[in-house]
This record gives sequence, C-alpha cells and structure tokens, in this order.
Amino acid sequence: QDKHGQKVSMSKYRDKGLLIVNVATMSAFASSMYKELNELHVKYVDEGLEILAFPCNQFAAQEPLRTEYLQETVSSRFGPHFPLFERVDVNGPNTAVLFRYLKDKSDGDRIRWNFTKFLINRTGGIAGRYAPHIPPYKLEVGSSHSSISSSIFFDIRKISRASWLWSSHLRKKRERMPPRKKNRRKNPKTFIM
Repeated sequence: QDKHGQKVSMSKYRDKGLLIVNVATMSAFASSMYKELNELHVKYVDEGLEILAFPCNQFAAQEPLRTEYLQETVSSRFGPHFPLFERVDVNGPNTAVLFRYLKDKSDGDRIRWNFTKFLINRTGGIAGRYAPHIPPYKLEVGSSHSSISSSIFFDIRKISRASWLWSSHLRKKRERMPPRKKNRRKNPKTFIM
C-alpha cells in the first residue's frame, strides 16, 4: 500500500528496473542512504529505474512514526524523490507479501536490518540482494564490490546474464553450505519446582 493506504499493483512498474529497500528514519544509516538513494533515482529515473522505499519498525524500533506522520518527517529530513510506501513487516508472521516474495526468490534468508536492498531486473527477476551496510552508490558501474553494474537496468542482454549469474551464485552458495542441524537436546533437563 502507498502512504495513503491505497493498494498499489506491481504491474505499475512492469518493464522497469527496481531497487526495493526497507527504510527507517531513526537508523544510523538513514541520512547517507536516503541521500545516495535520491542521487541514484535522479540519475537513472529517465532510464527506467524506480526506487521503492518501505518503512519498517522491526529493527530496534527505528521507524516509530505512524504512516500519517511518516511522509512529512521523511520529506522534511531527507526529501526523497522516490515513492515511500506504508510501514510494513519484512520478517515474521505478518511479513508483507512483496518481501516474502523477495526473500524466497533471492536466498530465502530473513532480512537482518533496515536498508536491505533488492535489485529487480525489468523482467521481475532478482538481480541482487545487498546488505544494509552496502551503500547504494556501490550498485553503479565500476564498483569493485558489486558484480552487477547499473547498466542492468537498461540492457536486456545484461539483465538476463546478471540474473543467471546471481542464481548461479546462490546455487553454489547452497551447495557449499553444510546441512542444517536440528536444534534438539539429547538429554533434556527436567526442572523440579
């Protein structure tokens, strides 16, 4: 839902590159992240990039504002040029459908903190998932940290190649991981009161 509580269909963003981020105004990352997200948006919006920000209060209560106050506060402090949606949960039983999809299609892992970023290609595939400490400018061309360049938004051949590389990376990562151990005690302790 958008900041006014109106449902927004993802079909509105068909054939666009998306950067989806869970945000928080009280996060230590907020100033720098909003600034860099704004810069990316201004730089690439005409070429088809949309940045979608979803406030989240699940991490150290870093987004305590209710939706009606959120837009005003965010606009005055950070001035985002991209859409800010209604506050959502990104983990747990009330996880927003979009974030459930993003987690399932990337690595299945839970979101660990605010400003986790998901890069979506024009065909709707996950092109990358980035930890909160990765600044948005590292997603651009020439970044030594990211194997995904900003051209992913604009060149269909590169998009499909990047999607293949990302899924190949995840497959290899899963193959290297040892099987999960069940967390069961062999000799459960009995407490007598």
